[in-house]
Amino acid sequence: MHIKNIQTYIIFAVFSGLSVQLQANENVADSPQHNFPVAEQQSSSKLMKKRNDYLSERGWQLGSNARDDGSSFYISWGQADIAAGQQDLAFPDARVAAFEQALLDAKGQFVTSRAEQVASESISEIYTDDRPVDPNSLSDERSVMAVITEKLLAVGEAKLDEFLRENGIDPAGLSKQEKRIQAKNEFQKTVTRKAMDSVVGFRPLTTFEDGGSVGVVAVYSPKQEALARSIRNQSVVAQPSLAGPGTVQEILDGSLTKDSDYIFQHGVRLLYDNKGNPWLVGFAQAGVKATKQASRLKLNMLIKGSRQAAADLARAQMAEFLQGTVSYDSSTTLLSSAEIAEISQANKTQVNTTTNVGKLVQTKIRQNAKVSMEGLTTLKNWSANHPDTGHLIVGEVVAWSPMTLASVRSSAAEINTTAQQGSQGNKKGAAVPVRSGADFESNASF
Repeated sequence: MHIKNIQTYIIFAVFSGLSVQLQANENVADSPQHNFPVAEQQSSSKLMKKRNDYLSERGWQLGSNARDDGSSFYISWGQADIAAGQQDLAFPDARVAAFEQALLDAKGQFVTSRAEQVASESISEIYTDDRPVDPNSLSDERSVMAVITEKLLAVGEAKLDEFLRENGIDPAGLSKQEKRIQAKNEFQKTVTRKAMDSVVGFRPLTTFEDGGSVGVVAVYSPKQEALARSIRNQSVVAQPSLAGPGTVQEILDGSLTKDSDYIFQHGVRLLYDNKGNPWLVGFAQAGVKATKQASRLKLNMLIKGSRQAAADLARAQMAEFLQGTVSYDSSTTLLSSAEIAEISQANKTQVNTTTNVGKLVQTKIRQNAKVSMEGLTTLKNWSANHPDTGHLIVGEVVAWSPMTLASVRSSAAEINTTAQQGSQGNKKGAAVPVRSGADFESNASF
């Protein structure tokens, strides 16, 4: 082939290749994968995959779960974004805030679902009908509670009178419309109060985070509620059948081998020691807003303040777990009509409904329930650098058990605490993996 022809052929091939590449690029640019965010790259997708894997490995599902022995438990999920960048000094505390927000979301979702269950059971009793309302059969525009309340108001007048009398209201002299209004209000009050009363013992089971969001898997069970009430009443006893692999400190040391592991532990956990004694263990932390350029004096002051913040949060979490029971009677006016409506009328289309309900429940618990934290002790103080960002974080682990209560009451020596310094590390710019807290409850003691 002539040299000139060879050169022409090469030039033609190059341009043909460029043309094909340009066409391919245009096709990619026009494809959905190019024009829109990729699902697998989103923080929520990664967290939910971890959540789904966690539940699948245990044979659980979100919502109600039943065991072969007839016992049941409820799994709830909440998620929140971390409202600070990874290089922001506020990032560590923003992580904690995201955990609290996610837990509120999970708690509100549970209370809303519990209210629907209580309402359905109540209607079944009134109708002597064992067929509760199926939430999946409803349209997205109406809440389960709205449909169930309508069903209540559709009963005959004699049934309505009976319902009112059972709730301390004399139907004599009331018009049918007045009876319906009274019945609706009382039904919603009763259902909402029973639902909120079930919050006792509701707690986080595990957490997941990836540097952008935090997700919380939380659990409720009647058995766990009964245990929390017995702890609150200081009548709890050891359960040898649930004995763990060692002392509570040995269990922690086995799952959390270095101080930085505590960074991914939030909230209250329930552990059983090798004698079957139940221990409530609270994990809390706070970031130290300082860089290497901070003076030694300033750094020490910041560390001291952060340690106090972590200690206060740990105790608040423990108190809230035990204060979760908000007892009501027929004369209680703890909730306003607007607050009752916010819970009872929550539906699938309202944005942030469950988070708002969670905030309401938490506020009422903190305002109205009191419990003695006698016997609370510190298991560990720690400090470590976040493995992905390098932020300095300090934390505290507190615990309560019948043993610590007895120890305090007998004036025995309390458990000493030790502060350990974490290793330095900063992987600035590296991809942040999804991290989770330790799994202390593979035996599902709840």
